[in-house]
Amino acid sequence: MTIEEPLDSFETGKNNINENLLNDCIDVRLFGGTVPLELKLKKGKDTGSITHTGPVQFKIGRSMHKVFIKHFRGTGAFASKEGASQKTFREEDFLPYSLISFYGIINENAAKDTKLSEEDIDLLLDGMWNGTKNLISRSKVGQVPRLLFKVNYKEGNYHIGDLNNLFSLKSDLIDEEIRDISQIRIEVQRLVEVLGKSKDKIENAQLCMDGSIVFTYGGEEIDFEKKLMEAGINTEILSM
Repeated sequence: MTIEEPLDSFETGKNNINENLLNDCIDVRLFGGTVPLELKLKKGKDTGSITHTGPVQFKIGRSMHKVFIKHFRGTGAFASKEGASQKTFREEDFLPYSLISFYGIINENAAKDTKLSEEDIDLLLDGMWNGTKNLISRSKVGQVPRLLFKVNYKEGNYHIGDLNNLFSLKSDLIDEEIRDISQIRIEVQRLVEVLGKSKDKIENAQLCMDGSIVFTYGGEEIDFEKKLMEAGINTEILSM
């Protein structure tokens, strides 16, 4: 970013830009960013940057079961200019079905630096749920969010971590034959037990479910929200 209007102080110009950046850009408030600067001063130029570490960090999503992948090869044609065409080979992998889990965390310390607000977090959750449903592209059409689970803590600088590893998938089919959410169950005994042990440090758990997942505890079908309440975890159902 270059500022052409001469400035008295590099720091003053940098602070003004940073203030506007955080006020106007929710993606920076959520995920951070680095902005290179070249500021024109009354006594020449100076360079630097603005760097924010994102409060919100996600691990790479992983399938909860082994998957079957079909590899395809084909040809594609496109016109580089009027009257001309070229053909090229294309390759793609087709995944009939996968239930993918993601884990993320919101760092309260970095959130202060980027001025992350509760409204920003609400928009993030809405984007995760409704954005997934509205990924209308050739490769992503049909993706459906099944469960959004967020734990809020009372105690500062505390989190359990890797909650996704406390869910497990059960099915009567071998993993590679799973094709639909109705063919699986989600076992939550480990999750509920771990949360229960830390209940004094937990404010509540927020949930959004699409109603298609069957939850089990020790193999027995349960009401997930009720089981959390029995473990001493206050729950809130999110309306998306």
